[in-house]
Amino acid sequence: MKTKKLLVELVECVSLFESENPHLERYDLQGFMAFLQSRSVTGKQENFAPRKIAGHRKPHGFHLHENPANILSRLIGLIYRYAREYTKKALEGSSLQTVEEFSFLVVLMTYDSLTKTELILKNAMVKTSGTEVVKRLLKKKLIRQFDDINDKRSQLVAITGQGLAEMKIVFPRMHLASDIIAGNLDPAELHTLVFLLQKLEAYHNELFLGRKDADLEDLMK
Repeated sequence: MKTKKLLVELVECVSLFESENPHLERYDLQGFMAFLQSRSVTGKQENFAPRKIAGHRKPHGFHLHENPANILSRLIGLIYRYAREYTKKALEGSSLQTVEEFSFLVVLMTYDSLTKTELILKNAMVKTSGTEVVKRLLKKKLIRQFDDINDKRSQLVAITGQGLAEMKIVFPRMHLASDIIAGNLDPAELHTLVFLLQKLEAYHNELFLGRKDADLEDLMK
């Protein structure tokens, strides 16, 4: 059987895919292909020059060490700022003021209801900031609040008909913003980036939920 070696390698890759990505809710062909692409992308040389931000000066007393982790942190910050500008344009003229309000409603569209804490944590926000988002959505009547029949100490929130109507208006513009954010990546690159960011986000979400009060040194352990 000429393909026996290939099948053995494929099974080994599938096993590696599962062991390295326990955070995935399901394992499908698209995710597996992105995993394979991510393992080979380092050998692919793109014909483009990264934008130069830093100058040539070397400040006395500082060791400006440039490594992939530093570059990643800076690039994520830059992409975040670009994305906020695009989403602000997408929300112009709507009842929604921030991308956080939009993301809260997106989550609520997929549940009958959630506690406020569940909603805030699913959006990876601290309680004080998340509570302010909930208050704004309640004030605009885009969500409603009601008692939890299973826990009288808790209250649930759910999206309202008005909230759904608002999302129907906003969604096309937000999809356009998303396409702009994806930029000049081809489909294979986009799938690979999504896969890698999902892996990175799952790691940080675990830290956020379980160890967010730890200092940086402890988080590195």
